[in-house]
Amino acid sequence: MFLNQCINSGGVPCKPHIKIPNEKTIKTFEDTDKQIGLTILNNTKEMFNKLGT
Repeated sequence: MFLNQCINSGGVPCKPHIKIPNEKTIKTFEDTDKQIGLTILNNTKEMFNKLGT
């Protein structure tokens, strides 16, 4: 069935695609890898205090 679909559609019937991240996302990935702009907390209590809840 897959081979028939390949022949009928002239290629792979379900084309794989990759989402390419935009510049802002790439910068965010780079910054977090370098630990820039991160808030380091030791436990959930500190996290909730920081969030104000």
